[in-house]
Amino acid sequence: MAEGSKKPLELGELTWQEAEKAFEDKKIAILPLGSIEQHGPHLPMNTDLVLGEEMAKQVAERIGAILLPPIPFAQVWSAREFPGVISLKPATLKEVVKDVCRSLARHKVKLIAIISGHRGNLSVLKEAARELYDDKISTKILFFSYPKIEAMSKGITESGIWRSGTSGSTWHAGEIETSLMLAVKPESCHMERAVAHFPQVPPWYDYAAISWKKINKVGSFGNAKVATAEKGDQLLRKSIDYMVEIIKSAWNFYEKKNTSQKRKIQ
Repeated sequence: MAEGSKKPLELGELTWQEAEKAFEDKKIAILPLGSIEQHGPHLPMNTDLVLGEEMAKQVAERIGAILLPPIPFAQVWSAREFPGVISLKPATLKEVVKDVCRSLARHKVKLIAIISGHRGNLSVLKEAARELYDDKISTKILFFSYPKIEAMSKGITESGIWRSGTSGSTWHAGEIETSLMLAVKPESCHMERAVAHFPQVPPWYDYAAISWKKINKVGSFGNAKVATAEKGDQLLRKSIDYMVEIIKSAWNFYEKKNTSQKRKIQ
C-alpha cells in the first residue's frame, strides 16, 4: 500500500466498468458514517456527516483507497427528542453496515475502514464487525470515530471537555467539535450563537438511560465560544495521521500473514 495524496476514487461517481477496474487495482475501501442530529444553537444538523466525510476523504487520499458514499443516518437515541433529529434503531444501522461490507467483500476488497463522524455509532460498528468476523468473511473491518481525540486535544484546546463517564467523554458541539467544523466548513458555523454550557447531572447519570433533552435544553456540552479553525486544523491533521497509521499497520499485518500462509500451503 503506497501512501499518496491524489484525489480518491469515489465509487458513486464511477461507471460499473470503472468500478470493476478500481476494485481490481485497490483492495481498501473507506466507508464514512454521519448523523442528522442537533449540535447546539451554532452548528448544523449534518455536522457529523460533514466531519465523517472529510475525514474519510482525507484518509482515502492518503492511502489510495476507494471512497464510498456516506451513510447519513445513525442511531441517535440520546438526542432524538430534539427537533429534526433522525434516529435509526441500532439493529437497523448494524444490518445496513453489514450488508455494505458483504457487498464490498464480494468485490474482493481486503480491508474496509469505517470512519464515523458520530461517536454514538461506535457500539453498533463493533457489534457489526464482530458478527462479520463470526460469519468468516475474509475482508477485515476497522472502525474509527475520533480515536484518541481527547489526548490529542491536550495543548491545543483550552476549555477541556464537559465530563468523562463510563461510556467515555462528551464534547458534543463543544470546543473540539466546533473547532473541527470551523476548519472544515466554517460557513455553516454560527459562532455568534455559540455558548459555554456545562450542564449538571445526577450521580447516577452514567448508569441510567437519560435523554439529553432532560439535562440539556441548549444541546451543546462544553465551551464552544473558544473554538477556532486553527485548533480544528491541528486536531484534524492529528486524527488523520493516526487513522492512516493504524490502517497501514493492519494492512501490513494481514498481508504478511496471508503471504506466510500461502508459503506454507506451497
